[in-house]
Amino acid sequence: MRLVATKLLIPPGWPGLVPRAAALRLLDGVLSRPLTLVTAPPGFGKTTLVSTWLREQSVRSGWLTLDEDDDVPARFLDYLLTVAGGLGDEVADLARTLLMASPQSVPAVVAALVNDLAAVPAEMVLVLDDFHVIAEPEILDVLSFLVERCPPRLHLVLISRHEPDLPLARWRGRVVLAEVGAAQLRFSAAEAGALLRSGVTGSAVDERTVTALHQRAEGWAAGLQMLGIGLRDGLPSAASVTYRSGDRYVLDYLAEEVLRGQPAERRDFFCCVRPFLTG
Repeated sequence: MRLVATKLLIPPGWPGLVPRAAALRLLDGVLSRPLTLVTAPPGFGKTTLVSTWLREQSVRSGWLTLDEDDDVPARFLDYLLTVAGGLGDEVADLARTLLMASPQSVPAVVAALVNDLAAVPAEMVLVLDDFHVIAEPEILDVLSFLVERCPPRLHLVLISRHEPDLPLARWRGRVVLAEVGAAQLRFSAAEAGALLRSGVTGSAVDERTVTALHQRAEGWAAGLQMLGIGLRDGLPSAASVTYRSGDRYVLDYLAEEVLRGQPAERRDFFCCVRPFLTG
């Protein structure tokens, strides 16, 4: 099967990226645990935070951005072996041979991969982004095996919109799991101001307006950006904020990023009420 090369690239930084030193420190535990789980709803800056942190580390690393089509064992393993192959010489060679010979031999493939990674004499970080698209039990078993038999220098990072169906309670009890959640990812008032000024509007924003937008968005990065676009498009002061400027952009974002994965009846309900929300 043909793989998409860009899914294996660490997302680049973008102009106006807000420095988040405190949030980056939340990831300091990655190199001390087999697994770090970063979970929050869409738009909380999960991918941006982890990719920024990873670019600052002097470790071998691999990145895989998942999508709905990857929730198939053979396809997932193909991607996993490809990204793992970049972590060391000859890593995943035997595993790939086994996969090509018998796509159903998942346990043997994963065992061979773990053995290869255990022989790498360097710290490694492997990030799986958008892991919430994975629901196939066989793939979840693969991840469970990787964590349970994790080589000492391998560190997995899962980025997801919700907690995956993995034995997290057991791993919490064994202290092999580090976690970063939505509450820790919320922007502070100072970060909100920096985002609005340098990342969205490109101009000065008075403190009263920053405070109003920060309170309305409750530190949600995407909400701040969408409300900031409304501000940029001609709303000059905090007084305008009371008229829910930028709500149309927030609703557009929710429609594209949240409702797209919801059942049809929920999407239909949103379409019915949306004119009343934006009118």
